[in-house]
Amino acid sequence: MRALCSAATPSTGAFRDPAPVLWRLAAAAAAPPLGEALRIAESIHVAVLALAGRRFGADAIPPVLSGRGEGGAPLRGPKQHLHKHVLVGSSDGGSRIELIAVWAPLGLTAEEREVVSRLHLRHRGGHIPLERTERHPAFARARSWRTLTPYLPFNHVKPRGRSSVEGQVRRELVEFRGLPNPESVRCASRIAGGAHLQRSRGRGRGEPPPRPHDLRITFAEPLRGPIALGRHAHFSLGVLVPAE
Repeated sequence: MRALCSAATPSTGAFRDPAPVLWRLAAAAAAPPLGEALRIAESIHVAVLALAGRRFGADAIPPVLSGRGEGGAPLRGPKQHLHKHVLVGSSDGGSRIELIAVWAPLGLTAEEREVVSRLHLRHRGGHIPLERTERHPAFARARSWRTLTPYLPFNHVKPRGRSSVEGQVRRELVEFRGLPNPESVRCASRIAGGAHLQRSRGRGRGEPPPRPHDLRITFAEPLRGPIALGRHAHFSLGVLVPAE
């Protein structure tokens, strides 16, 4: 998947820039708790779709922004993780959302990037002012990584094998994210607390969430992020940051 980041769009030849679009919350903004990550990411997704609809037309939003292909069906198979991810972050690894990234493994064309760059964030009925930045911990380089937001397994968890939490993490890293098989994966059940773990709209809405987990993943060699895994990884769950 990483090899596709700077590919040209086959139909138009347009260059796709793999760099993320990054913001930080303005100093005057009240930073939401990390438990609001999924809700914040959904709000950003809706805002991007609205901007893209005005730019390209409601029926012609690029799949890299919408996550949907022909006929409006969600992207599946090898393409299911190439489209837009919204990744929250904290400047000091704390408990508040201070940073936001919009990133697509496939990369964004100049026109798509311009649309995303016009983002305005509304949350809980209010406007949250944003400022552009150049840093986000998820885009660092590290050998060991830990979850900033809860990891939710895709499938029913079994005690061992490919369907265990570790097995699902390893499979996603290698088969779907194009990353090396890690040296170690440590998993621990997490108390959800006040974290929102269910989509309020779209796919997965109303489904009971699986038990959340914390992960610590160590690779043989340092690698460049971002890494986001599991259910709702496109919406800021399962976001990893350097553990070192």
